[in-house]
Parts: sequence; C-alpha cells; structure tokens
Amino acid sequence: MPNNSTYRILSLDGGGIWALLQVMALQKIYTDETPGHQVLKDFNLVAANGAGCITLAGLMLDMPLGDILKKWFLDENQRRQLLAPPSGIWNKLFGNGARYSTKKKRAALKTLLGDMAERKLASVFDGQKSAPRPRPQILICAYDCDRNRAEFFRSDRASRCASATADDPKLVDAINAATTAPYPLFDLPAEGTDGRFWDGAAAGLYNPVLAAVTEARANRFGADVIRVLSLGTGTIQLPVSNAGGNKKLVRDRDSIALNASDLLRTILYDPADTLTFVTHVMLDQLFPGDTEEIPVSGTVIRLSPVVRPLPQGDKWVSPEGLSDDEVEKLASTGLDAIEPKGVELIRLLGERWVEGKVLNQPIRAGREFGYEIGKERFPQAVEAWKAIRNPAPGGPP
Repeated sequence: MPNNSTYRILSLDGGGIWALLQVMALQKIYTDETPGHQVLKDFNLVAANGAGCITLAGLMLDMPLGDILKKWFLDENQRRQLLAPPSGIWNKLFGNGARYSTKKKRAALKTLLGDMAERKLASVFDGQKSAPRPRPQILICAYDCDRNRAEFFRSDRASRCASATADDPKLVDAINAATTAPYPLFDLPAEGTDGRFWDGAAAGLYNPVLAAVTEARANRFGADVIRVLSLGTGTIQLPVSNAGGNKKLVRDRDSIALNASDLLRTILYDPADTLTFVTHVMLDQLFPGDTEEIPVSGTVIRLSPVVRPLPQGDKWVSPEGLSDDEVEKLASTGLDAIEPKGVELIRLLGERWVEGKVLNQPIRAGREFGYEIGKERFPQAVEAWKAIRNPAPGGPP
C-alpha cells in the first residue's frame, strides 16, 4: 500500500429514529444533494448496526442525503410502516405485549430497498452503473439468538474474519436482523436463512466501531493507515453530585428503582462510548499524558451530540442551545419516537449540534465530564476528520 494511502472506515451506531442525526452530520460534511454512492466512495469499509443500517441503506441506494432525511426519517407514514404494531384481535388479547411487528418491518424494508432487497450482500452493487469504485466493504452487525453469539454479515466473503460457513443473506434479511430490537420492542426475532436474530446491541455492538477496526486489522491494514469516522445517535448524560455534594442532583438517586429495564438500557450508553475509546487505544493513539494538547485528538473522530447539564457554581444548568424543557423532553424521547413532536425535537437537537451550540460526544471524559480525548464541538470534529482522512486507496482525493 502506498505510504500516502489511508484505509477509511465509516461506523454507524444504532439508535432508532435518532439515527437521523447521522444523516444530518453527513449533510454537513458533504451537502444535501450529495448522492449516497459519492459518500461511499470516500470509505473502504462501512459498518452499521440498528438504525445505522437504515442510513447505510439510503447510501447504498444512491439517494441524496437530503432525501434520506426527509423521505425516510422525517416522514411520519414511513416511520409508522417500519414501526407497525402486531395485528389481529388475538394478538391484542393474548399477544406477548410487544410494541412492534418484526414481520411488518421486514415488509416495509423490502419496499424501501426496492430491487436491491433480494440481492445477496456480497453482490449488492452488481449491475449498478453508479456503484462506487472501489466498492466499500459492508459489515452489518446482529445477534444470533439460537447460537447465543454475535453475528456479522459481510460483503467481503474472503475476509480473514469470516467463517468458511458464514451466511450470505439477502440485503433485506441482513438489515431486518440488525434492526430488530429485542422484546418488548419487537414481537419476534428476525428470521434469516441460517437462524433467528436480534440487533447487534444484544451482542454489545450498538456502536460497531470496534468490530469495524477489528475487521480492518485482521485483513492486515496497519494501525497507522486506518482512519475512522464514527457517527453516533446522541447521548443523554444526567450528572450526579460531586464528592463535596455541593451541586444539585439532576437525578435523585433515592428516587430511582434500578431494575432489569435500567440494566438493558445500559447497552445504549457507556458501552457505545467505551468502544470508541478502546478503538482509539487499538490504533496506538496519544493519551493526555503524552502531549500538552488537551483534549487529545487522533485518527478516530467521533460525531454524536451529547445532551447534559453544565456545572455553574454550586448547581447544574442547561447546556448552551437547549432550554430546561428541551433537555427534559429529550431525556424522555425514546429510540422508537414516531410522533412528529418528538422527531422534530431530535431534528432541532441535530441543528444546534452541527452549528456547534450543543456539545459533541468525547471519546473519553473525566467524572465531571471534562474533555480528555475527542473534540468538544461538531465543527472542530469535522475539521479534524478532513485533516486526517487523506485519499482512500484508489479513491478520490
């Protein structure tokens, strides 16, 4: 590989409707009119889990970024087709209480994907005149319910990570598997040609960045040439008092009954952050003790808004760009938001984030949330990405 070449990775977190933030980030890096294949040409490998696969699907269909946002994420009818409740009076009376139908979601995905739905993942770009050259490798993450382990669907059948007996699913089945959150969200696991699947978050792959870098390293790409753009779907951080107890609690510990539901939600929070930090370590990047420049920045760029109050004297106050009411409502807006008010609030968060008014997620922060690794604001992070990405092998400058 030439010394001036880089191996670029685009990593797309899960996150339900909050994945519209990924599209907004790409719109800012490129333009509203930039077609999906033009974005994919910039990357050697794209990894996705959950709703990040919806973002990926729009790119694979060569849709303009503005259309992915408007016609898929912001269209209430489209949201309701993907998140349709199980049907039938018997299900309503005696069903398992799940909110959404896996079968109906697959049907909606098949309609979204059109002619590409039935194509095998390994040959998904075949016959497309506008297909990116070279074609990026695709890595879709899921959880195999029958074998109780992570499952990776790859377009690269020759990958050193791939099992000799690995399945090559249809695109619709791979995305259906990766977007089927466990009960009580969806009623049944997604059926594939070789098993039943929940989304990759069940295997700790809500953020697939570490899986993507593992794929690249296994295929003999050195840490020195790997560049990672990791797109998240937002984090809500509600701080507690410091050791002196002089800051008002945002969450009252005594009022929270920690239970299984709270435990399940942890897959959406710290593991997503932790995996980005582990990736930073894997790629031999600097630490705060190695340089006088704090926070440290390296070859892993994380773009994801973080909503948290800021310390001001002896209390916590709402962050710049958000009111107390907006922070409270965002904290209670679920990943499966369907109603226009909730989705519009997420979109407004995205606007303020890309403008630099709302904080960007760090790769590592202290207990008081001080930035140690990563960029504090979206514009800074985008500039850092542009500075390190360099030409991909065989790709555009």
